[in-house]
This record gives sequence, C-alpha cells and structure tokens, in this order.
Amino acid sequence: MRRVAACFTVLLLPRSAPAEWVVTGYLGAAHTAQTSLQFQVPDESTNLTLHPIAYADKPFTPAIYYGYRLAYFFSRRFGFEGELTHLKVYADTNRLAQISGVLYGMPVNETALVSSVVEQFNITHGVNLLTGNFIARKALGPETAARVVLDARVGAGATIPQPINVVLGEPNVQGYQIGSLAIQAAGGVEIRLWRGLYAITEAKYTRTNETVNIFHGTAATLLNSAHLIGGLAVHFR
Repeated sequence: MRRVAACFTVLLLPRSAPAEWVVTGYLGAAHTAQTSLQFQVPDESTNLTLHPIAYADKPFTPAIYYGYRLAYFFSRRFGFEGELTHLKVYADTNRLAQISGVLYGMPVNETALVSSVVEQFNITHGVNLLTGNFIARKALGPETAARVVLDARVGAGATIPQPINVVLGEPNVQGYQIGSLAIQAAGGVEIRLWRGLYAITEAKYTRTNETVNIFHGTAATLLNSAHLIGGLAVHFR
C-alpha cells in the first residue's frame, strides 16, 4: 500500500519545468524626449543650463542601434537576463534654446542657438545600457510548443557611454566612461518560426540621467527614451 500511495503522490505532484536559455539579438530605433543639458567648466568659470535640447537617434547611421541579451528561465513563466542596448543620441545644435547660468564668470540668461556654446553633443558610440532584467512570460497555447509567447520585463543597471562633444570650442577626450544608473520596462511578443527559433518585436522605455565628460568639465542630461525593436531569439532546453 505504501508503494501504491507513493506512486499516486508522484503522479499528482506538478512536474518541474526544464530550465531554458534564450539568446536574443535585435535592431531598432528610439525616440528620446526633449530635455535639458547642464554643463560645468570650472577652469572657465562656466556653469550653464540649456533648454530645450532635442535629440535625434539616427538608428541606421554607423554604429547602428542594436542590442542583445542572454536569459535563463528557471520556470516556464519566469526568468532573469543580462541585456546590452546600444542607444544613441545626437543633439540638434542648430535650434534655439534658453541659456542661463554663468558664462566665463558673467551671468547670462538669453535665448540663442545651442551651437553658440555647444557646437556638438553626441553619444554616438552608445549610451550602452547594461541592465539585469526580471522577465515574466505567458505562452498562448501549449507551453511546450507555443507559437506565440507574450513577455514583459523590468530591469536596472549601469551605462557605459562614449560621448563625442565640442563645448566652448573644445573637443572632449574620447573614450568609454562609467555612466549613470539606467532603468527600463518593456513588453513584447515572440512568434515561433521553426523549432526553437522565434521572431520578436518589443516596445520599451528607458531612463537615465546621464553624466559624461567634456573638456575640463562635465555635462549632464536626462534621457527618457521610447524604443521599438525587432529581432530573433533562439530557445535552448
């Protein structure tokens, strides 16, 4: 009787789902909302704020917008992943902005072209959002062979920007930097193409109050970005 009872117990217990790895690569585009740019150059007795600053993303101008991630699902519905998103921003310096603060030790508060003080401000080798994400997903249909999977993710991490800028006539020394905290939230859909190969599309939001080096100073700008991406994912069990 004990053996029979044990057999029934095993049959009634839910089977644990096999672990799964997912590798994803994608391209896309992003829209970064208008914002402000603050910069300080202590050697020049300068501390200025420019508003508004408009950013373009130019997703297919090298180096293009891209991303990739590696996920581990410890159950059918939940997992963790690491992700890199190569977001870019190009400031439009040919627009008018309110420029206020201190310039060469003198107070200033005027409307002028951004290029009158900032000739170039780009982060084109990437804001490079490096995040760890928690993922929840839902299969539409049999979970072992679902043709459509919905997923959502939230995450946070660091940025590794490489800025290119010319401020007050001085170019920065280019190189990768340790940037600011980034957060993100996203939702998307995966459609099975063949076996473990899926096409993916996703909308996501990212936010980082980025600080980068300029010549003899620093610059800070808040980047609120909406992304639309598409790519391929491969599921391994």
